[in-house]
Amino acid sequence: MIVKVKDLMRTDNIPFVSEKASFTDLLLRMSEGRLGMVIVGDSGHVKGIITDGDLRRALVRNPDTSALRICDMMTTSPVFIGENEFIHQAEQLMIEKKITTVLVGSAVDRSVSGIYQIYNQ
Repeated sequence: MIVKVKDLMRTDNIPFVSEKASFTDLLLRMSEGRLGMVIVGDSGHVKGIITDGDLRRALVRNPDTSALRICDMMTTSPVFIGENEFIHQAEQLMIEKKITTVLVGSAVDRSVSGIYQIYNQ
């Protein structure tokens, strides 16, 4: 059987935050989503992502959480893959990029329909 990304991607409880979200809101949403990341924006337009690694690096640079802004922590060029791509392509992409999560959707219009993590099975 040939498995596509859409067959294994997560579509429920995708963690989105606004660029204007507070640090506390960011942490709560990241925790609720249980993916170790949040998407900045909405399903129709992704502005960026913040991973737990991005968050830790931001805190090392500036431990004053009241001064941390979403736009300063986020990665503005997240990795996307189409939902009709095969799982082995997604996993190869993640290995090459040294990441564990890809956004499922369109990099062209920056829309997202799901999330695929290499460790979520």
